[in-house]
Amino acid sequence: MSKKMIIWTIGFTLLLCGGAMAGMLYFAAHKSIAVTEISSSGKDYAKETGQDAEKVSELHFQKKEEEAEFLFIPLQEGIAAEAVSVENRYLQRELWVYISGGSGEFYRTEALYGNDNAILAGDCRTAEDGVVIRLKLKQAYECVSTVGSGRLSVKFCAPGELYSRIAVVDFLPQDEWEETVLAGVGNALRAKETEADTKIYYLGGDVALTDEEKLSLLAEWQPDFLLQLSVGESENAADFGVECYYPAEYFIPDFGDIAFADLLEKQTAEALQTRANGLFAADEDDQLLQTCGIPCGRLQLGYGSNAGEKIKLSEKEQQEKIADAVYAAFAEAWLQCGK
Repeated sequence: MSKKMIIWTIGFTLLLCGGAMAGMLYFAAHKSIAVTEISSSGKDYAKETGQDAEKVSELHFQKKEEEAEFLFIPLQEGIAAEAVSVENRYLQRELWVYISGGSGEFYRTEALYGNDNAILAGDCRTAEDGVVIRLKLKQAYECVSTVGSGRLSVKFCAPGELYSRIAVVDFLPQDEWEETVLAGVGNALRAKETEADTKIYYLGGDVALTDEEKLSLLAEWQPDFLLQLSVGESENAADFGVECYYPAEYFIPDFGDIAFADLLEKQTAEALQTRANGLFAADEDDQLLQTCGIPCGRLQLGYGSNAGEKIKLSEKEQQEKIADAVYAAFAEAWLQCGK
C-alpha cells in the first residue's frame, strides 16, 4: 500500500471515529425521557401549612415564547438525565416531574420558559430525595420529553399527533373481588407490546370519575373505540358465559356498535372457551355508551355468582386470555375501519 493511501486511510478512520464520538456526546447530552402513564392517583403531596409551608412553592414562568416548540424546565448543575423521571397523570390532567437531588430553593428563583400554552398552573414540592414539579394542564396531553443542555424539554401534543389508532378501556367493578379481577385484566393489557402508532387509555383505578368527566376525556383523546369491562351477578347461580351490551338508540354507519360488540363477544368467548350469551341493548340511563358517539360496548366477562366461573376469572392465566382477546378485537376493528 502506498504511503499516500495509508495516510488517507488513517485520516478517514479518524474522521469516522470523530463523527461517532460527536454523535455519542450529542445523544448523551440530549437523552429522551420515558413518560410513565399513571391512571391512578399515585403518591400524593398535600400542600403543607405552617412550618412545612416552605416545602411547597409556586413556579415562575418567564414571558411566553410563542415560537417555542417546547416548555423548558431548567435543571441544577450536576443533575443527570437519569435523575429525572416524568409521569403523565391523564385522568387528573397533570404532569409530574421528579428530580432526584433537586432543590426547592433553586425553583424559587429559576423560571420555566418557552411555550407554556398547555399550562394552567404549577408548583414545586419537596420530596424525600429531591423535588416534584407538578404542572396542571389545560387538557389531557401526550408529552414528549428530553434532557439536554441543562434543562428538561417538554413538548405537549394532542394524542392524534402521535397515534393513528386510539382506544379507551373503562373498568366497572362493583366490589373488591371484581376490582381485583379487572385490575388483573388491565395489567395484562398494559403489558402487551403495541404498535408505535397505537395507544390504549384506561379509565378507572383509584380515580373515581363521573360519566361527564369520562366524556370530557373522550372528547380530548378522540378515540376510535370505547370498551367497558364488567362482571355480572345473577340470582341463578348456574348462569355463566360472556355477553356484550351496546347502545341501540343511535346507528353508526359502516363499522358501528353492533359489529364492535360482536367482535368483542366472539373473541372473548373463544379465548375463554365459554358460552357466548349474545348481544343486548344497553340501558337508556347508561350515559357513557349512549352519548359517546363512537363504536362502543360493555363486555361482561362472566358471572361472579357462578362459583366455578368466579374461580376461573380469579386466575391470572384467564385474565391474560381476556387481555389477548380484547386486543385482538381492537386490532380487527381497526382493520375493518381501514386503520
